[in-house]
Amino acid sequence: MSAYLICGLLGAAIWYVFNMKSYANLMGASAAVVGYLVAAAVLFPDERMRLLFPPIDVSLKTLAIVFVGIDVLMLFNTGGRVAHLAHLGGAVGGLLMFRSVLLQRASQASRRRKFAPKSLHVCATCGVTDAKNPQLDFRVCSSCAGSEEYCEAHLRSHEHTLEKTDG
Repeated sequence: MSAYLICGLLGAAIWYVFNMKSYANLMGASAAVVGYLVAAAVLFPDERMRLLFPPIDVSLKTLAIVFVGIDVLMLFNTGGRVAHLAHLGGAVGGLLMFRSVLLQRASQASRRRKFAPKSLHVCATCGVTDAKNPQLDFRVCSSCAGSEEYCEAHLRSHEHTLEKTDG
């Protein structure tokens, strides 16, 4: 409930800052709804939902981008009576409320890359690794002077090296 109120109030505040001299009233909950949509897209970007018309499945991330994009484009339409700035303010509220989730996901992705399993074995012919294909067996060729490893497919079909190579 607090996220709903914060998104709605932030949307109203942003609209008011840019429309202080206007005599128009601002009413409705659309800023809070857009804020909730953006917050849901931040938390569950790949979650899919079916639209009523047209009946297609879209991800929350795509839906939020489309709605915010429409509001940005409609800012330049001066004839409407919809407070698009309030919608964008609600969207900013949804982003700000869950920015820690975005930062945490970026940090987790960085840590996953940093601590990703390194391959112990690499085929000298095709470059396949045990990390990419853990079912493969790798062997060192007893006929070669070097210590290159080969996958089962290339162990007997590679060119043998007679001199020891540095590497």
